[in-house]
Amino acid sequence: MDFSEDGTLLACADDNTLVIYDALNAKKMKTLFNKVNGISNVRFTHSNDAVICSCKNPPCKYYSRDFENVRNNWPDFID
Repeated sequence: MDFSEDGTLLACADDNTLVIYDALNAKKMKTLFNKVNGISNVRFTHSNDAVICSCKNPPCKYYSRDFENVRNNWPDFID
C-alpha cells in the first residue's frame, strides 16, 4: 500500500490485484488484475501518474495512470 506524494491517491496490491483509490473522496478509481504473475509491493514513482510493483515472477511491472498502455503491452492484465 502506498500514497502518492501529494496524498491524493492510494495504491493497494494484494495477490493478483492492483487497486487505485481517490484517497480524498474514498472512491475506487481503477482495478487491474495480473493472474499470471501476481502483484505485490506497490509504490508510486516520483509522479502521481505511475506506480511500480513487484511480481511473484520477474520482471517488475510499471503502470501508468492512463492504463491503456498497460493493457496493450501486457496481455495478461485484465481490466
